[in-house]
Amino acid sequence: MNPQRDAPRAEGDEARPGPVGGKSGTPPRSRRVLLGIGVALALLVGYAFLLRPLRQAYTAHVALPLLERVDTDRSARYALQLSPSRLRILAQARGEDAAPTDFALYDTPMGTVFLIPALVLALFFPTRPYWVYLALYHGLVALVTLLVFAVGLGWASVGFAVYRFGEAYLSESMSLAFPILLVFAARMRSTSTGTRRKPVPSPPRAG
Repeated sequence: MNPQRDAPRAEGDEARPGPVGGKSGTPPRSRRVLLGIGVALALLVGYAFLLRPLRQAYTAHVALPLLERVDTDRSARYALQLSPSRLRILAQARGEDAAPTDFALYDTPMGTVFLIPALVLALFFPTRPYWVYLALYHGLVALVTLLVFAVGLGWASVGFAVYRFGEAYLSESMSLAFPILLVFAARMRSTSTGTRRKPVPSPPRAG
């Protein structure tokens, strides 16, 4: 019988758990930060080398041909021109009575208005595909705003006004508000969980 092995442990002398995070001892919070940085860097590289060329192809081969198919008396007043960056379409009124300020700009969606909030979501929520949901939302908004811009080009000037409203509020404002609300909700949930799990001090022992 080994007296050291069989000796009763003193109260409060329980076995302590090993280092959190496995053999390396890296805490989960640090791993989460590193994962967030990795996802954000991958997203940034993917945006520069994949998404930007796709946006340029969409503008030149999808959006511009669709707008050129609009054939009405109103659309005949406008000349469509693709910007050198291939990320913007200018609809400029032409004719002797055309005012220089009579133009409209179509901006290709999923630019920096998408990238910056997506990077924030990747950094704060690396294990959740919130930035994918944001990309799907921008894709839906892109379809709607293209149709609205076509209405402004071919049928009614109010279409251009609705397009600008959609760009400002459906795209830009929602993109900025989405990560802020998620981060705020996560902080509130963390604070509430920490308060709920706060240990209750035990009453003093009688002497």
